[in-house]
Amino acid sequence: MNNIPVFVPNIYFYIMDYLDLNKKLWNERTNVHVDSAFYDNETFLKGKIL
Repeated sequence: MNNIPVFVPNIYFYIMDYLDLNKKLWNERTNVHVDSAFYDNETFLKGKIL
């Protein structure tokens, strides 16, 4: 067998960093959509369908 050591990066930290950054980005974008008249969130939250 070949006993050459292989470097395997710990991808867990990269994934967690990506998920954290992605969540922050979407949290910033959400307010733009919630406040938009396009989505008519007030009617939606009342359970009505246009």
